[in-house]
Amino acid sequence: MMLQTDAVLRARADLAAELERREAFPLLDAWLVPCGNRPVWTREEWIDKFRALGYREDGWVSAPTDQDFMFRGCRFEDREGLSWTPSYSLAAWFARRCDGEVYVVLGIPAERLLARIGPTYADRQTGPAVEFVVDVRGLETRLV
Repeated sequence: MMLQTDAVLRARADLAAELERREAFPLLDAWLVPCGNRPVWTREEWIDKFRALGYREDGWVSAPTDQDFMFRGCRFEDREGLSWTPSYSLAAWFARRCDGEVYVVLGIPAERLLARIGPTYADRQTGPAVEFVVDVRGLETRLV
């Protein structure tokens, strides 16, 4: 029986992690499609799909941590949407695009975070921005 070296074991672990990451690509790619072309799923269906996949950061399996705050630029009726960012300036940019305003949610528990999409898996329209997919149902969203 051949003994496996540490390098071989590391390579196998890296391959397994990469394959696990690629499982997330179809959902993340669908999420990043511009809204007019995005699959027509309800907010609840998106939440179910992200929960079934498990929390990911740029596709990698990760453990979410509580967040102090997140911002969202949108119209009033969309303030409980799923796309949030820690960047006020990015939220303000989105607010200007849709003639909306900036909202904030405070004290987000880790279990409400569904995904983090950052610079290594960035949305083409916002470049190196960081987006969190967050289930804010029942959390207070306030106008900034």
